[in-house]
Amino acid sequence: MMIEVGKKFGRLIVRAREGSAYRCDCSCGRQAIFTEDDLPTVKSCGCIVILGLDLATNCGWAVRYSWRSPAAIKCGVFSVGENNAGEDMEWEEKYALAGNQVYRLIKEHNPDFVVIEQPEHSIRRYGRSGKGGVDRAAVQAFIGRLSAILFKYGLGSPQAAQAVSSIAGGSNNSNQMQLAGIAGAAIAACIISGAPYGTIGARSWHSLAYRDGTKPGEGEDWKDVAIRQCELEKIPLPSTKKDKRDAAEAVFISGCWVKCNLPNIKWMRDRWMALRTNAYAAKAKREGIAA
Repeated sequence: MMIEVGKKFGRLIVRAREGSAYRCDCSCGRQAIFTEDDLPTVKSCGCIVILGLDLATNCGWAVRYSWRSPAAIKCGVFSVGENNAGEDMEWEEKYALAGNQVYRLIKEHNPDFVVIEQPEHSIRRYGRSGKGGVDRAAVQAFIGRLSAILFKYGLGSPQAAQAVSSIAGGSNNSNQMQLAGIAGAAIAACIISGAPYGTIGARSWHSLAYRDGTKPGEGEDWKDVAIRQCELEKIPLPSTKKDKRDAAEAVFISGCWVKCNLPNIKWMRDRWMALRTNAYAAKAKREGIAA
């Protein structure tokens, strides 16, 4: 069966038939020759594009290219917190907007893999442990958060009352629940787009990205560390401090894709393994890649 010139396969465009194979242009600027059997399964000449997502009300994203220097990484943010009138969005609207934004990013950048920071699946409780004793670590965490809130807003202020209510002994934590919903919408966009995805916890990617022992300094958090590292690598970040914080974390999340947790979906696992083993590049080289 002949494949038409101009037909697209991922980031490849068929340019000419050569014997029993086809010469293709890749969006990275290189050419590769693939057989008719290979083309339906490959997505590029062997180069890899990774989309990293740091999801929250203000979502950071980053696109990493395997064949370019870190300075070529593209990153930015999108918000799902407010509508065009500046009004707070309902939960369901946030989910729909997040899914739409991620879908648009996938269509624009055509990533080989999407890595998403994993939201916490458990909802924090502060109280007794399962064996009837006091969960001392949880109590200490609660006291620390309570002290910070009172110091910031002042005792008796409406802001302090609202913040304390959100953490004090309840079974619900709205922020965690919303993050799970936003992540679910992003995952749906990946599946609809045919983009394999994986998730990675914050602690896991911190330990991978900062293997040299880098830690937040006094008055800093992990987002500040990410900004500092991006600046060292000359990676362009958004202009505002708020947006820099989320985009910078997405940059480092994108670099940890090989350590992701994958869903038990065969085609995704197969695609991920092919990327890890450089299988697509091996096919291209076997057929005579012109890099």
